[in-house]
Amino acid sequence: MTGLLSKSALYWGLVIIGGSLRLAQYLANRSLWFDEALLSLNIVRRSLSDLMLPLDDNQGAPIGFLMIEKLAVLSLGTNEYALRLFPLLSSIVALVLFCKLAKASISERGAFIALGLFAIVDPLIYYASEVKQYSIDVMFAVASVLLCLTIQKRDPPSVTLLAAYGLIGGAALWFSHPALFVLGSTGTCLVWLYRKEWRPLQWLAGILTIWLSSFALVYYANLRHLTSNSGLLAYWQSAFIPLPPKSFADLLWFPAHVLGIFSFPVGLPQYGVGLLAFTVGAIALYREKNALLPITGLMIGLVLLASALHKYPFGGRLLLFLVPCLILMVGEGVSEMLRHGNGRTMVPGVVVVTLLFFQPVCDAVGKLVSPRKHEEIRPLLSYYQAMRQDGDLLYRYDGAGPALEFYAREYGIREYISGVTSPQDLSRYIDDVNALRGQPRVWLLFSHVIQQYGLDEEKFFLSVLNRAGHRLDARTAFGASLYLYDLRKD
Repeated sequence: MTGLLSKSALYWGLVIIGGSLRLAQYLANRSLWFDEALLSLNIVRRSLSDLMLPLDDNQGAPIGFLMIEKLAVLSLGTNEYALRLFPLLSSIVALVLFCKLAKASISERGAFIALGLFAIVDPLIYYASEVKQYSIDVMFAVASVLLCLTIQKRDPPSVTLLAAYGLIGGAALWFSHPALFVLGSTGTCLVWLYRKEWRPLQWLAGILTIWLSSFALVYYANLRHLTSNSGLLAYWQSAFIPLPPKSFADLLWFPAHVLGIFSFPVGLPQYGVGLLAFTVGAIALYREKNALLPITGLMIGLVLLASALHKYPFGGRLLLFLVPCLILMVGEGVSEMLRHGNGRTMVPGVVVVTLLFFQPVCDAVGKLVSPRKHEEIRPLLSYYQAMRQDGDLLYRYDGAGPALEFYAREYGIREYISGVTSPQDLSRYIDDVNALRGQPRVWLLFSHVIQQYGLDEEKFFLSVLNRAGHRLDARTAFGASLYLYDLRKD
C-alpha cells in the first residue's frame, strides 16, 4: 500500500509541476504577438454567428474554439487572460489525462519518463497560454487515444465507453482540425480489433455515422474555406510533401521533417537522441503487440497523406497533437534501454535520460523564474501614452499593426499612420519616411520585424531616419521597440 501511494504521489507530483509551469506562463500575461493579435481581432470584433464565416487576414481556427473564445471575452472582458483561459484549461486537462494514458499504455518506468517530458517540454508549456487552438488539439488527441485503449481492454467492450468515444469524437471535430487524423487512426484500430465481432462493429458503424455527419458539417462551415485559402497554402508550402520530387532537397524532405519533429514541436533539443529513443520504443511496442504503435503509425501516416495532397501541413505547431504519442514512445524507448542495462551496465540508458532531460529541465526552471515573452508591445504603448504631446504623430511598422489595433483603445490611441509592407521594394519604406519629413515629433513603433535576405527592416528604417532627422528618445522591450524622431529639415 505504501509503495502504491508513493508511486501515485510521484505521478501527481509530475502533474503538479507541469501544471505549475503552464500556470506561471499564463499568469505572466505577456503581450499579444502578431499571430495572436490577428486571431484575437477576429474574435473580439465579430459576433458569434459571424465567426462561422471565413476569418480575416488568412486566419483559421475551429468553430468550436472560436465560440468558446468569444464567450470568454463576453463573460470576462476583452483581455489576454480571457482569451488564453480556454487553452490553459485544455492543457491542464490534457496533462491529467496524459498521466492516465501513460499508465495505461506503456511500462511503469516508461510512463514516469514520458510524463516527466510531457510536463516540462517547452512547446506544450508555451501553447498552453497562446490564443490558438493547439493545446485543444493535444487535449482531444490524448482523450481519444485513452478512450480507444480503454475500450480495447474491456471484454466485452463497454457500451458506455463506446458511446462516450463516439460523442467525444463527434464534438472534437468542431474544436480541433487534426482530430480527424486521431479519430481515423483510433477508429481504424478498433474496427480491425473487432472485425469478427458483429455487435461491436454495429456500435462502431454508428460511431462512424456520427463522425462523418459531424465532419460533413464542419467541412461545409469551416474547413472548405481553409483548404482553398491561397495565402495559407503559400505560407505552409514547405510543409507539404514535394511530389514528385524534383531535386535532391526534395528527396531529403522526409528525413529532415521526421528528424525535425523531435526538435519542434516535441521540444527535445537533443532531437537525434529523441529519434533514437522513439525507434527503440517502437521496436519494443512491436514485440509486445502494444496497440499504441499502430495508432501512432496510422496517425502519422494520415497526416503525411494529407500533406501530400496539400490539405494539411506536416510541420511546426500544427503537429502538436502528435506530441503525446511520440513522447509515450520515447519514454518506452528509454525504459527499454534502462531495462536491458540491468545486470550489465545502465550507462547508455542513463546517458540518454540525461541528454533528454537536462536542457528541458533547465529551460523549465528558467521559464518558471522568467516566463517566455514574444513581442512585448504593451509597455511601449504605456510609455507612449505617458510621454506623447499634442501634435505628435505615431507611425506603426506593418508588423506592429495587429497588436496596435488590439490595444489602441486601451491606451487611448485614436489615430496613427499605417506603414506599408514592402520587403521586395525598399524604396516604398523610404517614401514612408519622406512623407513624415518636417514633423517635429514622430513616434515609430516596431514589432514582428521582417528579417530576410540578410536585411533587418528595423535597422534599415533607422538608417533612413538618422539621415532624415534626429532621434529624441528610444525605448525597447522584448521583440518590440519605440523611437521618437525630430524630422524637421536642418
